[in-house]
Amino acid sequence: MKNNTNLVSIAICSRNRRKPLANLVHSLKTMKTKYRFEIVVIEETDNAWQVDGVQYIPHGMKNYGIAYARNLALANSNGEIIVFIDDDCSIHANWLNNLLEPFVDNSVAGVQGGVSVPESTNAIGWAESILGFPGGGFKRVLEARGKNQKSREISTLNCAYRRSVFDIIGGFNEKLSYGGEDYLLAKQAFRLGD
Repeated sequence: MKNNTNLVSIAICSRNRRKPLANLVHSLKTMKTKYRFEIVVIEETDNAWQVDGVQYIPHGMKNYGIAYARNLALANSNGEIIVFIDDDCSIHANWLNNLLEPFVDNSVAGVQGGVSVPESTNAIGWAESILGFPGGGFKRVLEARGKNQKSREISTLNCAYRRSVFDIIGGFNEKLSYGGEDYLLAKQAFRLGD
């Protein structure tokens, strides 16, 4: 049996974005961090490929939705902390260390990481960033002034949760196949602390 103590699982769910996915996986595999981690890639595809150095789980193009893919990632992750990051994200040198820093406080159930939107993003990306669905947007970033803040909104774009949150809640709601599953999960997780 594997020793999963202090293991972090980095989960990436992808569909039709192989180049950015390959870039992110390379960045993760070469990052310097104090954490022991595994990378779990869930890809909706009818054309599986080899991804060395990661746990790669392809599933057919059935349009089950992102909540299904996220639950598949959970089922195939071994870490005590589960990190979700979108396949088209770029990470900076100290990304994982900064994202997981708040977990030294045992009362922290989940963490939302910051995101900078590239100029090449589409209208939906800009709207999500500005309006903050579900991660808080520019207003929250400005109000935080570089310090960690309590939040009820966590987006799986760049976040981490303790595995115990998923053990209690049971994962993402697969009825929400077009999005919002991360918003609902964050609300449920926040209520655990009430």
